Amino acid sequence: AQTGVIQTAPMLRSAARPGDQIAVTGTLGGSAAGLDILQGEKPKDDSGTKSLIESHQRPQPRLSEGQALLKAGVLCAMDVSDGFLSDLTKICLASGNAARVEAAEIPIHPEATTALQQMALGMALNGGEDYELVFTAPADVIATLEGKLESGFRVIGTITDGEPGLVRVVDRDGAPLEVDALGWDHLRP
Repeated sequence: AQTGVIQTAPMLRSAARPGDQIAVTGTLGGSAAGLDILQGEKPKDDSGTKSLIESHQRPQPRLSEGQALLKAGVLCAMDVSDGFLSDLTKICLASGNAARVEAAEIPIHPEATTALQQMALGMALNGGEDYELVFTAPADVIATLEGKLESGFRVIGTITDGEPGLVRVVDRDGAPLEVDALGWDHLRP
């Protein structure tokens, strides 16, 4: 059964190459923070609670951004549904590469940072259901996207040679951070 038709070459997880920059649209962690609040987590500051719950209940898929990436020549992209690190790991496994992610560059949902400070980075890295786009491309391709994505984007790391699927998250000094990259996997028992 046919489920869709694409007129151009698809953006594939397997197309990431060493040296590619890794970028993400919008912000991460809002959906996970909204879910935690719905499940009873008490925010330190509840001014952004409504926005976080909305992020969880009504995520906005980045359709126009996907079209802009395709038009710019981005060959590798996927949505962040299972958790940023989990989804980036899938890209690295499919392409046979590793990745280095700069924790300080992760665009954390601002209300998540305000409401659940200590948990915000973990939610941004592992939370899932943000439906932002993670994509990789050479720096010159990424540069052409400035000002062209409605949600904006941020470069947060680099695809590297290395053990396929290995994603290292580092702090400002380049020291590795211990982060659980499991995220959500529909096939995991």
